[in-house]
Amino acid sequence: GTVVEPMEIRVWNLRVLRGERICSAGDKPAQIEANLHAVKQNSGNIQIVGTVTNVSDVALNELVVQVGNGIARALSAETSAVTAMDGSAKAAGASIAPGETVRVDAMVIHGKKLMPPPGNSNYTDEATHIESMLAAAGGLAAERSNRIEQILAGDENMACVYAEAHGVRAAFAMVGEKKPLEEHWRVIRALVRLSNADGKESSHGNK
Repeated sequence: GTVVEPMEIRVWNLRVLRGERICSAGDKPAQIEANLHAVKQNSGNIQIVGTVTNVSDVALNELVVQVGNGIARALSAETSAVTAMDGSAKAAGASIAPGETVRVDAMVIHGKKLMPPPGNSNYTDEATHIESMLAAAGGLAAERSNRIEQILAGDENMACVYAEAHGVRAAFAMVGEKKPLEEHWRVIRALVRLSNADGKESSHGNK
């Protein structure tokens, strides 16, 4: 690959470095494992229920599940719709430790998406901080984000699990006379197939 040469970053310069590592599925395990299904309530609301396992090496601070017709906020600084496997509740702002499995029971908010609007408009439609972060991160790989949207719109049995980790080890370092202020996030996206409680594909919406 290409090694980035040292570069000068001036004050207020929002310079972004992006890197990709392409490998086969056997080289690196999935960062998230999920067994989720959609339950349609009598009211017409859809509930995303099941388990999510953090297979990564860092704690996950946020968890959002997107389906074709909306998103379900599972865990964030503002809300929590997850419990530990021993039945204890996880409070808003809690994290999912590496190797930990949690139960999810979150309602889909119809019409909500994590894709930022086209053009230069701001993504502020009642979006939480993390949803703005996930949308911005998706913009770094716009073609992949568009493909995810197409898959979700075309198959009601597919979902995309989004997770965020804060304070991860950086892929590069900033240096200077004074210690630079840095913040690093990792955003994980995982396409999963929804199933019924009996393991079969779900059928919860209109094509």
